[in-house]
Amino acid sequence: MHIYFDKQAERKQKLAVISVRKDKVLPILTLESGQEYYVANDFVHASNAAVNFWKDVIANSPDKLNKLIGKSVLQSWEEGKEDGPGAEKINTSLDDWVENTVAKHPDIAFGHYAGSEHPIELSEDLISHLEFLEDNEKQIAYPVPDAFEIGTIPPPVVRDTMH
Repeated sequence: MHIYFDKQAERKQKLAVISVRKDKVLPILTLESGQEYYVANDFVHASNAAVNFWKDVIANSPDKLNKLIGKSVLQSWEEGKEDGPGAEKINTSLDDWVENTVAKHPDIAFGHYAGSEHPIELSEDLISHLEFLEDNEKQIAYPVPDAFEIGTIPPPVVRDTMH
């Protein structure tokens, strides 16, 4: 199984995938180098996964929500003030942030700033293994953060599907 980066370039960068894990957000591919990437069929798939992740946190994990967003930001939103957990302080509520900022920048849910997505191409055997991904020109990958302890996203719930 392989993933190809720089698919628009004359010489694609072909990297071997050594494992695939199911995660609550998106599947995670581990490359031979040890780097890990969330993969999505396209931007809409990634956006929906990010929004669903945050809706689940909001509904089921108030302590995690306080840690990830910050109590002061949540309090500002309760008071109707513009605020946000990142550099942009443009949202006036948690729902506004999820439906507008996260939906437009799903990489935020994956522990990165906007713009960390990579256009990719997946080998046919990997497409088949992931089942829900179709062979198309819009597949994208997001690097999985190395430091889960910084609190950007929780550690993934893992189920190895290679064995």
